[in-house]
Amino acid sequence: MNKKVISFVLILVIVTMTFASVVYASSNRLLRLGSRGSDVRTLQQRLNSSGYNCGSVDGIFGNRTLNAVRNFQRKNGLAVDGIVGPATRGKLFGSSTPPKGGTGSGSSGGSSSSKAPITGLLRRGSRGSQVSTLQSRLNQLGYNSGSVDGIFGNLTYNAVVRFQRAQKLVVDGIVGPATIAKLYPSGSSSGGSGSKPPAQPAGTTAILSKTRSSVKQMEDWARGQGATNEFISLARLYMNIAPKEGVNPEGAYAQAAHETGYGKFGGVINASYKNPCGIKTSTGGGDSDPNAHQKFSSWEKGIQAHVEHLALYAGAKGYPKGKPTDPRHFEQLFGRAKTFKALGGQWAPSAAYGNNIERLIQDILNK
Repeated sequence: MNKKVISFVLILVIVTMTFASVVYASSNRLLRLGSRGSDVRTLQQRLNSSGYNCGSVDGIFGNRTLNAVRNFQRKNGLAVDGIVGPATRGKLFGSSTPPKGGTGSGSSGGSSSSKAPITGLLRRGSRGSQVSTLQSRLNQLGYNSGSVDGIFGNLTYNAVVRFQRAQKLVVDGIVGPATIAKLYPSGSSSGGSGSKPPAQPAGTTAILSKTRSSVKQMEDWARGQGATNEFISLARLYMNIAPKEGVNPEGAYAQAAHETGYGKFGGVINASYKNPCGIKTSTGGGDSDPNAHQKFSSWEKGIQAHVEHLALYAGAKGYPKGKPTDPRHFEQLFGRAKTFKALGGQWAPSAAYGNNIERLIQDILNK
């Protein structure tokens, strides 16, 4: 009799534990911003392994985890609320979870990435020869990643983000199969004869020139590129401010689009800096130091500083100014670049930088 009772109790315990685990797996607990615990760690591990970068696996549901969840929900046709409930968890831990376009194991680029010189996943903090290859390729394509030092830092991250945005990829700053496929279409390599730099632009726009565009053209172009509403609204300010210094407004606006990712930023500064060209303080500092970058009190001042900096580069009459808004108004910059195309190798290390801006200008004019 005692053996039967013991057996019954053991069976009851096993059934109870199994049921409890099923209930836990089906998630009665909603996970949201501020949640903590082992289930958050499990969530973070799953997001990272699926290509939705949420940073370190620390069991704390912070802003990076929130953004990763939202990206996952958006990709999977779920309500984008950043809350992990039964529907999101079911998709996330189901067998049909699609990997994120920029980083996952799938690739919209077909087999071309298999011939590319980058074979591993690269992200902020990565180091080595493949990072050097990535940096060289980004610079070659006009996405300024700074010096080729084999260290995936903030400049490289920002360049990757701009490239992904331009290529309509998931913008996460991580170089996975889909991003690699776009970097190296048809298996082109960064060093061989199969690698072609961007085509030369048909036009060459002088920095000191009159506009050939309109506010509406600039706004429509930015809107078509997926710019933020705030960035779209800056077109009117550029049209008002730039001509007063003799600077071409659509050119300055195109450069701002390139530098800020159409107002989405994504690097060490954000829109609160009201800094449309990444200009640093008078004392400067490291690229990864947000305090090294100038914070302006208004977009008018930020744009004024940008325009003054361009006018200085172009050698405008009356420059350098006595009391500029531009904090980097150094005499040695005077006359370094007469055209936007010539900013390549001057404003940024890559010669392709200027070509990239010129192409954006032509896109505006053709809108």
